[in-house]
Amino acid sequence: MFPSHANEMSAAVTAAVQRLDEYEAVVGHVLRHPEDEALYSRSAEEFDAIRALTAAMPGLRVRWIEVLISRFELLEELWRVKEGKAAGADLDRLRANHTASLRSFRRLCLRRIISAGPTASG
Repeated sequence: MFPSHANEMSAAVTAAVQRLDEYEAVVGHVLRHPEDEALYSRSAEEFDAIRALTAAMPGLRVRWIEVLISRFELLEELWRVKEGKAAGADLDRLRANHTASLRSFRRLCLRRIISAGPTASG
């Protein structure tokens, strides 16, 4: 990363961390109200915003893939439960896994912000 881009990258990661908080809250609502299609859309919008903010940042991609996979697994199981194709026994485990993936991604983002530190222009 060029020093002149450090402030922009730090701002993008900071915004992504804020969106992560919102995304986690929305996922909680989705799990409590799986019949509410608007909540699914909102969670997808938050998720896409986080991806857009962090996609170009080296070092975050692998952790993002873990988040992506855990989200897919969680939502797939929720859909199966909603459709009566699963009992929901795995929902708690999959939610915990997704939460752990999000926390790991958040920690990596926060380390990125800290390591960027103040620059000569900021």
